[in-house]
Amino acid sequence: MSPVLRAKYLVYDFLRRIVRAILPFFMKVRIRGSKHIPRKGPFLIVSNHRFDLDAFLIIYAVASPITWVAADFLSRFFLSKFMIWAFGMITVSKGKLHDNNFINLGKIVDCLKDGGNIGIFPEGMDYLIAADFDKPMTPFYTGYAKISCITNIPVYPVTIIPHREITRRHPIPKSIRRLFNVSTDLQELSIRNSYRAVTIHFNPPVFPNNQTRKAQRVEELNAQVRNAIEKNLPTNT
Repeated sequence: MSPVLRAKYLVYDFLRRIVRAILPFFMKVRIRGSKHIPRKGPFLIVSNHRFDLDAFLIIYAVASPITWVAADFLSRFFLSKFMIWAFGMITVSKGKLHDNNFINLGKIVDCLKDGGNIGIFPEGMDYLIAADFDKPMTPFYTGYAKISCITNIPVYPVTIIPHREITRRHPIPKSIRRLFNVSTDLQELSIRNSYRAVTIHFNPPVFPNNQTRKAQRVEELNAQVRNAIEKNLPTNT
């Protein structure tokens, strides 16, 4: 592991201690499938995404430092920009193949090759934007599966299972979101979901099948990961 990554992970460990101290005051968190929690990397963590602070739930459960992939619009808000910097997150843009995305996708691969770990929510913000928390997961973007197949690094599917939730008016006014030029769908988002009691379920790792064609490997891996996450959710979620 490079000195830069080692230094970043020391900061991460300090911040994780803060998360573990604070989070229980806001919600009851249970961990299931702890034998599948990865002890060391490199690995990819992939999870469903119902709450905009889901990454902190997984940080709470996983001691091995994770570099999270986040939407680039979050860097326009002071607090989230600070968290991106503090946790060493990598940002990408939805549906845009500009140079910054290529550079940052390269950073993801380099992090894994250096022995680091990556966390991704393959639904992106789509489930949160839909704001219908009784519906099933939205379709997965397959970038994580392509990265796994390129690097031959396993994916650990994680299911976040809500037991008690609360839906409230979005805390950031539309005018502020418009000021920071976030996408129209996020500007129009009027409600926000959060947990009061939740289980974090860790599933066995999924490995890419190197015996099949690349396109088929990606499709198979994505289907396996999605099924592993989905099978633990309540039937109406």
